[in-house]
Amino acid sequence: MAGRSRPSLRAGDSLFCLQMARDIVATKIRNQRTLVHRNHLEPPAPALAQLKHLADAALRTGEIETLLGVEGSAARVYFGQFAGMLKS
Repeated sequence: MAGRSRPSLRAGDSLFCLQMARDIVATKIRNQRTLVHRNHLEPPAPALAQLKHLADAALRTGEIETLLGVEGSAARVYFGQFAGMLKS
């Protein structure tokens, strides 16, 4: 375990926590984009572009509050397309 930080020490590192949160949110948004692309009957290009933009924006945020706003915006886009992904 030489060279590895204890998890409790990393939890107090605000920069580390922000980077971890950015990575998680960006990955979540990219997965939402993939689901819309694969499962929507007619994947809407504007929604796919917005999700790509928001995933990129998540990686550039400087504050956790801003990151939460980006995540919320992505959820709005994703769930706005949700009905088109349901198969009858």
